[in-house]
Amino acid sequence: MDEMIMNEDDEYNLIEERWIPCTSMQGGKLQVGLLAVLADAHQLRVIRAQTAIENAAIYRLLLTVLARVFGPASYGEWERIYRNGRFEAQALQTYFSTYKKRFNLFDPQRPFYQAADDRVKPKTPLKMMPHLASGNVATLFDHHTEKQGIALPPDQAVRYLLALQTYGLGGLSGIKEKFTGAPAGRGSPSV
Repeated sequence: MDEMIMNEDDEYNLIEERWIPCTSMQGGKLQVGLLAVLADAHQLRVIRAQTAIENAAIYRLLLTVLARVFGPASYGEWERIYRNGRFEAQALQTYFSTYKKRFNLFDPQRPFYQAADDRVKPKTPLKMMPHLASGNVATLFDHHTEKQGIALPPDQAVRYLLALQTYGLGGLSGIKEKFTGAPAGRGSPSV
């Protein structure tokens, strides 16, 4: 089955849920949420998702949050934050408490990084994983089918969602507007 059945009360908030795989300075493996990965960044060695594009997409999201929270307008301000050795936890907590609802992966009105569009038919979660067979991607080494579907745990789904939004190549959507690529999908910075 392709879709997950969610209740109105279901929540998977990326601020607190442990979905970002990391390695600690001591070498331990752990998963943390958005607040912890930023507030405790000085205690973490690296983000270690399954693929490089997942890692890059997570780092891109983190840089966006940092720019929003701290808004440094110059290299000097960024340097001051860097020399401090850690991000100001209270500023992060204030931001995340203000926008908590926006980070819910399953929010009924505004699910994180998703937008309903009645002009486009829903897609299978397999579309978020170009390395698995679906649609016109041939079944060669992978034997998933759209009919069979796939279920993803929320932590993995959000990492694939971020990677797709950052690197997806897009395609024809069947509507006048064409989705021709994500910000990093062409290999050069968006301007």
